[in-house]
Amino acid sequence: MSVIFYGLLTAYLLILAARIILANRYYGQKQCPEAGFREELYTVVQPILSGDPGLKSDLLANVEHSRKLRFLWLIDRADQVAIEIAAEICQKPEYGERIEMLYYDEVPPGVNPKIYKIEQAVNKVQTPYMIVLDDDSVIDMEWMNELNLYENSAPEFLITGIPHNYGTTNVWSKLLAAFVNGNALITYFTMAELGDNHSINGMFYILPVAVAKKYQAFTVILEYLCDDLALAEYLTTCGVKIIQSRIGVNVKTTIHSAAHYYQQLRRWMLFSSVYMKRHFSPAAFGLIILPGMIPMMLLLMAAGMNRWALPALLGMLAGKSFLLYRLRQKIIGKPESLSMIGYEMLSDLLLAPIFLLTLIGRPVIIWRNKKIQVTDGKINYLN
Repeated sequence: MSVIFYGLLTAYLLILAARIILANRYYGQKQCPEAGFREELYTVVQPILSGDPGLKSDLLANVEHSRKLRFLWLIDRADQVAIEIAAEICQKPEYGERIEMLYYDEVPPGVNPKIYKIEQAVNKVQTPYMIVLDDDSVIDMEWMNELNLYENSAPEFLITGIPHNYGTTNVWSKLLAAFVNGNALITYFTMAELGDNHSINGMFYILPVAVAKKYQAFTVILEYLCDDLALAEYLTTCGVKIIQSRIGVNVKTTIHSAAHYYQQLRRWMLFSSVYMKRHFSPAAFGLIILPGMIPMMLLLMAAGMNRWALPALLGMLAGKSFLLYRLRQKIIGKPESLSMIGYEMLSDLLLAPIFLLTLIGRPVIIWRNKKIQVTDGKINYLN
C-alpha cells in the first residue's frame, strides 16, 4: 500500500506543478496597460436580489470605484429591501446620474430569472459594451485597463474574468472562499493556456452589445439553469471568440451553516458534471477532476499505514496551499490571512466526499424554493 500511497502523492505534486506552470505561463503572456480603461464605453448590467448582508456595500463599491461607468440595476418589484438599498445609494447625485433601475414583475415559470432580466435590459444599454455582474461581486478596477488588449483583438468576442473570494466572516464562508481561491487561478488560467476552456465565469463577463443583439444571446438561453455554460457554448457556435482575461472580480459569499456550505458545493459540482458530460477531455480529467479526488484517497490510505503517512499527506497539502497562497499574492495582490492556508487544506479533504455524494445522489437542487433536476443544464422542475 505504501507504494501506491507515495505514488499518488508524487502524482498529485506533479499535477500541481503542471497546473501552476501553465497558469503562470498564461498570466505572463500579456502586460496590462497602465492606463486607458474607457469607462464611458461600458454599462454594468446587474440583476439584484436581497438576502446577502453585504448587498449594499458591494453595490456601492462598484459605483464608488468608478467615475463614468454606467449601471443598470435589475430589481424585482416585490423585493422591497433591494429597492430601498438602491434608492439610498442613488440619493447621492453623482451616483444617481449614472444608475438606472429597471423593475420586474414575477418571472415566468421555467425561465432563468437572471437571464430573463438581462434579456429585457439589453435594449436599454446605450454604450457599446455591457458588463454582466452578480450582485455580490466587486470589479477590481485596477485590472480593467486590460480590456484595451481585447477590444480590437477579434471581430466578436466574450470576455470572462477571474473570481477571488474575500471578506469572509465565519468558518463556513472561509471554507467556501478557500475552495474558490484554491481552484480559480489554476483552473481558469490552466485550461485557457491549453485552449480547452469552454465556459465562462458567470459572476462577471463582458460582451459587446451588438453581439448580444445580433445573436439574441440571452433569448436563446432563457430556459437554461447553467446560463454561463449555455452562453459560452451558444456564442462559440456563432463564431464568437471566448477570451479568458486576468481581470479580477472580488466575491463575498456569506455561508450560514454546514448544510448551506454543502448545498453550495453540491450545486457547483452538479453544474460541473454537466460541463464534463459535454466537454470531457484528458486534460480536464487529469488537471481538474483527478487532483480533487486524490487528497481524500490518500487520507483513507494513511489511516491504515505507518505513522509517517499522515504527516506526509498534511505536509503536502500545506505546501500546496502555501504555493497557491503565494501565487494569489503575485497575481491578485490582495491581502489574505495566512489562516486561509489551513482552510484550503480542509477544503481539499472535504471536496472528494462531497463530489462522491453528488455523483451517487439524485441530481436535484433546491433553487428559489423549487426542486430542479440538473441533468442537461436546463431548468427542469420537479413536482
